[in-house]
Amino acid sequence: MMRSRQTARYWLVFAAMLMVWLAAATWLVPPIIEAAHAGRSLPVLNDLISGRASHPLQLYLTLWASLARKLTLLLIALGVLGYLLTAFGSQVKAGAARIVGGGPPFPIRHRDFLLVAVCFGLLTGLSEALFVTIRQLIERMPGWEYAWEVLWMAPLVGGVLFATIGVFVLAGLYVARRRQPTLQLSFWLALYGIFLLLKTLQIGLLPWGALLLASGITVQFVRLAARRPWRVLGAARWTSIGLALLLVVFAGGQRAWKGLVDRRALAALPDPPVGAPNVLLLILDTVRAQSMSLYGYERPTTPTLDRFARQGVVFEHAIAPSSWTLPSHATLFTARHPYEHLADGRIALDGTFPTLAERLVAEGYETAGFVGNLGYTARVSG
Repeated sequence: MMRSRQTARYWLVFAAMLMVWLAAATWLVPPIIEAAHAGRSLPVLNDLISGRASHPLQLYLTLWASLARKLTLLLIALGVLGYLLTAFGSQVKAGAARIVGGGPPFPIRHRDFLLVAVCFGLLTGLSEALFVTIRQLIERMPGWEYAWEVLWMAPLVGGVLFATIGVFVLAGLYVARRRQPTLQLSFWLALYGIFLLLKTLQIGLLPWGALLLASGITVQFVRLAARRPWRVLGAARWTSIGLALLLVVFAGGQRAWKGLVDRRALAALPDPPVGAPNVLLLILDTVRAQSMSLYGYERPTTPTLDRFARQGVVFEHAIAPSSWTLPSHATLFTARHPYEHLADGRIALDGTFPTLAERLVAEGYETAGFVGNLGYTARVSG
């Protein structure tokens, strides 16, 4: 009777948690994505989504739907696993003891359990960031495939993700009436981090092979935790604190450095000529003249440009120097042919030829650029 009540309570709590997750994934996250795409959400989300306005909103919603389905399946799998551990805990515990070895279970506080989880998340994210950074230094990938912000963003995301997983594990322990987590259990969270690292390293392992290898490495970590619990727990604490401080310093320093560079550049500007006009350059990427009413299309597709045209000059025979975005923009800014500036594919525009912005700066202008295509027209592209 007690077992049936415990089972019913477990599935009731799990169903409630699953319903909360499904409600958030269905009705809470999509409006946040829509707001960020429109630039009305938190600055971090606006920079992440709105800055890529060249991609339609539906793409982000589709990506989230795919991720939500995978996370839902993962939660269901964790729920089933939690039930098996609850129903057959003694058998599982005995089998795990034979496989893992080491000393007896070492109980820890809930906050220490979460601290170990955050530690693994920070280490996983930092390892991934260092790997892609080293690959960038060796292979010289184009700037739009790498950004230095990954050095603090990847550990931050890893810490948040693993902390969330830790909360779910603690909730499962509470439902199973095993309120005291152990250090060994916390180290099993390393399994997911090691699996992610093996996938990131791209060493040719199939998913199941990577999972088996990650399991073997995790067993060694668990044995280490069982043999030297106090030393391992202390190392996890100081590692988490140190990495968190490092992320804060790096992220803040990066922001401060960018602001300092901008202020120095503005302070070094010469005085502009008296009466110098403002210069505004608007570029519509991947727009065909045949689809613009400015050039005779029957529908009024460009009414604002039509109004500008009536007050200015229209070039009726303009030809793009290249068939795609990056080299065309590079030519527009340097007045050089693509075979001269060589900005194409995996090569960003370098400083060989001065750009229009640099010419304007030399005349005392304050310049700024705002782009919607971070793939090929942002700072990293030259």
